[in-house]
Amino acid sequence: GSMRIAAVGAATAREVKKHKLKVDLVPQKANADALADELIENEGIESVQILVITGNQNRENLVKRLESDEGRAIVDTLPLYKTTKTDLSQNPAAERFRKEGADAVLFTSSSTVKSFVEQHAALTLEPGARKPAFGSIGPLTTKTLEELKLPIAFEAPQASLEHFVVETISSLNAQ
Repeated sequence: GSMRIAAVGAATAREVKKHKLKVDLVPQKANADALADELIENEGIESVQILVITGNQNRENLVKRLESDEGRAIVDTLPLYKTTKTDLSQNPAAERFRKEGADAVLFTSSSTVKSFVEQHAALTLEPGARKPAFGSIGPLTTKTLEELKLPIAFEAPQASLEHFVVETISSLNAQ
């Protein structure tokens, strides 16, 4: 049959469309569980061959659900990019953050939260630096912030960059 394309969120769908490809499915909520729900409940994917394009730090839940008794799809995973850590010890932006702090730190994924915590030594604020408010792009990122005991100041009402920007501006204006 013909190839169909699903995207986790609207931003990914826009990027795919830039390459003259049609996106057939974008779930209301921009996360892997919502995509799995849509595919399993509305598309009927039993014995359908699915290629999941991913990075090296993505959650495996999407693939597990599609392959499970729930979905019964044939799934291959193609990792196209690798997230690596940056050495922050000599990084000018990290140095400025340590000295001055910030109004907000914006987390766009669980992996950014984990990396922030792992590199805490290079991001420790100096005395007198502003303590930032921590913002989250969505519920999965918020869950990671909570698990790692970081205070959450605000979360986008919908997991998209557009909603995150609006929520960030609103939160900063309210301070």
